[in-house]
Amino acid sequence: MRPEVIQLLGAAVLGASQAQAWQFPQTPSASLMQRPLGGLTDDDIDIVSGSQFNGLTTYARVPYVNCLSDDEAEGSKYDIAFLGAPFDTGVTARPGARYGPQGIRVGSQRKSADAGWSVYTGKNALKSWATVVDCGDVPMTVLDNNYALAQLTKGHKVCMQK
Repeated sequence: MRPEVIQLLGAAVLGASQAQAWQFPQTPSASLMQRPLGGLTDDDIDIVSGSQFNGLTTYARVPYVNCLSDDEAEGSKYDIAFLGAPFDTGVTARPGARYGPQGIRVGSQRKSADAGWSVYTGKNALKSWATVVDCGDVPMTVLDNNYALAQLTKGHKVCMQK
């Protein structure tokens, strides 16, 4: 094929007539979180915030409330609670569902309640009208399916009463 034909095909496919120059964005100025370690004092170093991978792993980093303990949940009012059910003895030769609640929480670490905006409604789904908490997992036995279901039912009832 001749070079002129290849050039015409390339221009047609890539839309060369509408192509514009693209530049990398300018590097932002150095923030307080990212500066050289030389010359810093202990007061300048933040070990409380600044990472999405530290602390207790809850769904979308919403607050943790031990909903199953009356002493710890006393005075905690919430509208929506995430409650895990780590259980997989109902399957044969395919265990692993017990890791589902943990996997969902780990997978949601990049989310946060401050950044839970919906592009459809323009509202923050995790902060607009409801108080959202993570209640952890219901402790469920792996030995007896009927007893595990009773544990889950009781855990659900306790969370609903709050």
